[in-house]
Amino acid sequence: FWIGLRLFSKTAVRRMKDVEYISELCVLTMDGVQEPDVLDDYYANNDDELPENWDRTYKLFNKIKQEIESLNLDFEKTRYGNLNDFYSLWAAVHSILLDKRKIDYIKTNKKLTAFSKEIEAAVPNYKGDIEPSEAAKKYSDAVRQGVNKKTNRDLRAEFLRNRFVLEEK
Repeated sequence: FWIGLRLFSKTAVRRMKDVEYISELCVLTMDGVQEPDVLDDYYANNDDELPENWDRTYKLFNKIKQEIESLNLDFEKTRYGNLNDFYSLWAAVHSILLDKRKIDYIKTNKKLTAFSKEIEAAVPNYKGDIEPSEAAKKYSDAVRQGVNKKTNRDLRAEFLRNRFVLEEK
């Protein structure tokens, strides 16, 4: 899964940046969106044994991976191949699964792909013909104004969640 996404260069893998990043996704899966500097505390607090809710977290983690795979996004041609945007995508899928909602993968793929293009169009000095939505502008601002701040991570995840087409309960 991770190799197929091509999120990490060979150098990043040698430096174990992939392990660190996947650990951040585990923390998100356990306790929601966090500031990036909490990882050391999670490791320290769980040094002797896995947390009580680990079985649930492990199942949910794998379910999020399956859902993201099912979206069939082009991670090379959209923003979602970027670590920060992938984190937001993970958080969006996480919240949808916690709400026990089902995703319409085909419609969601189209909406997320279009939104990715809008976000690119919201970048200063963009020289294309796409007009970004207000949501895309705010998402882009949340990237530029502190990509890893919890408030911006939450905001980006919510903007992505709003692009998901969900089946009725």
